[in-house]
Order: sequence, then C-alpha cells, then structure tokens
Amino acid sequence: MKFISDPEKSTGAESEDAPIALWLRLAIPSTFIILAMFGTLFYMHVTTWLLFFGLAIAYIVPPAGKETVIPSGVALGFAPWEMTYLLVMLDLAGALFIILNFGFAKRLPALGNYIRWMERRRASTVKKHTNLKMGVWVGLVLFHMIPFQGSGGLTAGIIGRAIGMRTMPLISAVTTGSLLSGFTLAYSTWYVKRLLLLNWGLGIMLILLCLLAVFSLFAVYRLSRMRKWETEARLRLCQIAVS
Repeated sequence: MKFISDPEKSTGAESEDAPIALWLRLAIPSTFIILAMFGTLFYMHVTTWLLFFGLAIAYIVPPAGKETVIPSGVALGFAPWEMTYLLVMLDLAGALFIILNFGFAKRLPALGNYIRWMERRRASTVKKHTNLKMGVWVGLVLFHMIPFQGSGGLTAGIIGRAIGMRTMPLISAVTTGSLLSGFTLAYSTWYVKRLLLLNWGLGIMLILLCLLAVFSLFAVYRLSRMRKWETEARLRLCQIAVS
C-alpha cells in the first residue's frame, strides 16, 4: 500500500513538479495565504490587523520563528487560537509552494542552496531513523513541532518531498505539526502571562523552570550527538587499523 512514499521511486530530489502551468503552481499558494490573511479583516480592526500582518512577516523572514512570533503575539494581546491560525496558514502556504514548485524552487539562488542542504542533512536523517511508512509521517510531525529556527512549513515540505512523501500525507503532517506546536506555544504563553499578572513571582519561577527544562533537553541531545560522533570515530579507526 503506497500510503506515505514509494521507496522504489526517486526520493523527490529529481521528481518533477505537478504537470500544470508554472503560473498556476505559483498562484495556488499565493492565493491561499492572501485569502487566509485578508479574511481576518472581516472581524479585526485595521490597526490590529496590521500588527497581525507584521507578525506574519516576522515569521516568514529569518531569524524569527514560531518560538518567538507566537509568544510575542499572545503577549501583545492576540488570542492563542488566532496565533495558531496564523502559524497553520503560513506553514500550509509554504508547504504548498514546495509541493507544487519543488523543481523550480531548487533553481532559485538562495532557496535552492537551502533545499540542497536540507536534503543532505535533515531529509537523510528522517529517512534513516524512520524505516516504516507511518514512522516517516510521525517523524515529520515531531520535527515540525520542535520550536526552533528552520522547522516551519517550508522546511517540512522540503523534507517531505526529498524523502518521497505523497501530497496528502505531507499536507496532513504539516497541518498536524502546526496545530500541535501552535496550541502548545500559544496556550503556554497565555497561561504564563495570566500567572504573571496574578503573581509575578510565581510567573518568573515558572519561566525559569521552563528554561531549565529546555536547557536540559538540549544538553541531552548534545550528549547523544557526542556519543554518536565518538562511536563513528571508533568505527573509522577500527576500519583503518584492519585495512
């Protein structure tokens, strides 16, 4: 059953774009995000919408990411569901652009270099550690949920295309990852904000505990990477000694 990918075909790096005109492939994600953004003008005041639009630009343009834009939006007064909506719409637009224009995007100067780097590093890692087809989907969702620079819908789309994921599973993985990470970040920030307003001492304590938890997870990740490098180095030395 060809649910996630077809391993006997190309990994996506050499696959062709959808067989429709280039202008239409570019227009689909553009129209999607324009409708998603300007649709909020029906209930937002223009001044509030301009701030909302500014947060969207900040998310698209590096170095800001979901880990900074979503908490900033909640701190500025936007509801958690509004920031989650913004994240999901932007991630889906980025994923649609890559899905429909993968070959064209690889020919762009800066974006093409980024795509080739992601294919060498992230895509190969996801494919190496997730052998089962459903495992690939779960692995991409987890990668997309992690709040760090470069884990947005554009990057998830690149990884999905590079490892051969089909369109619907890839879109569902991006949507699921965006919803989970968006709600988690937004409502966590909302809770801390309310706690700071009620008791700033307890709020600061909670923030410090969260920072310590993030630091601990990062330290565990770095330790696992160091052990992997040490193992690989020992294997290379053994191969050299044997030869």
